[in-house]
Amino acid sequence: MDEDAEEVRRYRHRADQLRLIAGDSNDKPSREILIHVAEDYERMAIAREAIATWPRKTPPTDGI
Repeated sequence: MDEDAEEVRRYRHRADQLRLIAGDSNDKPSREILIHVAEDYERMAIAREAIATWPRKTPPTDGI
């Protein structure tokens, strides 16, 4: 698995963990914060996927 895909997987795993913790929380403000952070991790995963598809420049091979 390449580095980009592994990072996306980690972000999504963290988001899932936070959603599980939020589901067990009886404190509404804490639950809302945990869900918000989970959504942030999901957005980071989406952004990382997009970055991974960008063309990468290769260094010149003419000795410069």
